[in-house]
Order: sequence, then C-alpha cells, then structure tokens
Amino acid sequence: MRTCETEIISVKRLKKDGELNHDASESIVETLREGGVVLVPVDYVYGVVCANASAVERTLGRSGYYRSEVTALIYSYMMLDDLVVYSKSDYDFLNRIWPGEVSVYMKSLHCAGPEKLKIRFPKSRFLQGILLKAERLFYYAPVMYSEIEPVYRKKALISSFSGIVDKILIIDELCKKHPLPSLVDISKNNLEILYAGKVAAEEIKSLYFLGKADE
Repeated sequence: MRTCETEIISVKRLKKDGELNHDASESIVETLREGGVVLVPVDYVYGVVCANASAVERTLGRSGYYRSEVTALIYSYMMLDDLVVYSKSDYDFLNRIWPGEVSVYMKSLHCAGPEKLKIRFPKSRFLQGILLKAERLFYYAPVMYSEIEPVYRKKALISSFSGIVDKILIIDELCKKHPLPSLVDISKNNLEILYAGKVAAEEIKSLYFLGKADE
C-alpha cells in the first residue's frame, strides 16, 4: 500500500566540488531532521536513509527488493564513542580507509543490542554535508536486486519508491553501474575481509597491518 506523497528531486550532476545545490541539500536535511525517509545515492549506490533503523527495514520491505542489511552512517569519528568498542590500532585503520567505500563490522558498545554494528563513513562530499547539517546518526540500506546486484536505473528507483518514501534524490551522473563497497569485520580484534568490492582486499590488508609490526 502506497500512502506517502513523495517529492522527487532530480539533479543532473553535482557541483565541481562534489556538493549538491543548496536548495536540494536543505530539502533533504529538513526531511531527515523531521524523521522522514529518503532515497539517496550513498557513494553511487542508491539506498533508503532514515534516523530510525526499523523504518529503513520496513521501507525496503515494502519496495519488494532484496532485504539488504542496515548500515549506520557516521559523519564524524567522534560518533564511534557512543556506538562501538575500538582500540587505537582500530582507529588508525579506520582513518586510513574512511571516508570511503568500505563498511566495517565493529563490536557494539551496548550489551542490550546486537553484538556488532555495521558502520560506514561515506566519502560523498554532498552526503557528508547533509549528515552533518542534520546532526544525528542515520541508518542506510542499499536498494538491491540481489545480494550483489544494486538497482541504479532512474526509472526503476522512482517507480519502486514513489509513495513509500518522503523524498527521492536522483543525481543523473550517479545512476550508473558501480562496484559495491567492500565489507570487513574487525569486531574480534583481527581483520576479516567478508567482501572485496570497490576497495581491493590486498589494499585493505596493507592498510590494516600498516604499523602493526611496531606495536
């Protein structure tokens, strides 16, 4: 059942500095601040974003697409202190891969919740600006046909999510096939590469073990 009146914001391309035009950016920020659900590209991969993880899951379920896992989106390393347990070497590693196209499982700080959290610091400059202005933790789940096949065509995104999200941000230059982010797990004090996507496994390993011999 489609009950939401969806506003579609269509932009041909980002500005040269990677930013979105002011009106479009402020519109998305306002909706997110009010607890709304938006569809936006996160480093080329379109997905559902909201301050409520359950709302992200429900929206994706209503779309009929693959039930992809929810990821926490951060815009500052300081946000980690309220979410996860990490060491200095973990922090150094994260600074080498973020902002970037790598999602990371980390040990949760809160015993009542899941044992580990999937976190991402996106590299898209316009998205960093939106998250920073909205000033809170947001959750994201990519729109996928399957576990490894993202939905990226404009018509498919608009037709599937009109009526079930508050706003859809389409950036034409980002509506193209793109590798998925890599996925790693450092929740058990070691590195496990679960999926080598945009960032190669060897590069991730070299960044993780950099300086380890000196510890």
